[in-house]
Amino acid sequence: MAYKKIKNEEVLTKFGLNLKKIRTRIGLSQEGLATIVGLHRTTVGELERGEQNLTLINLAKLAGALNVDLCKLLEGIKPKPISPDEIKQNLTKEVDRIMEEMKIGYVRMDGTMPNRKNKKKKSVE
Repeated sequence: MAYKKIKNEEVLTKFGLNLKKIRTRIGLSQEGLATIVGLHRTTVGELERGEQNLTLINLAKLAGALNVDLCKLLEGIKPKPISPDEIKQNLTKEVDRIMEEMKIGYVRMDGTMPNRKNKKKKSVE
């Protein structure tokens, strides 16, 4: 399986296009939508241009104000699978962070030691 990382910009742009299409279809201005939802008027424009991310709460408020299911605002956004290498990299970072926080030294499965300039631990024979 080929893995392709989804780009945040793709998600935000597609969401913005969906938001604008639905808003204009029902004849609502950006300012009107912002007032109904409780956002600043410039935020709606930024969302429509893919320049702003939003919370799940505000996503639900927008869907409610537009009288559509959440799915309509997310239409066309395709999640991409995360590659095993990316999963391993993310897990390694998280384990490093936790161990550093706990001040525990350890050796990774690949034999490297974090915070030790990734020098391999010498095996004792």
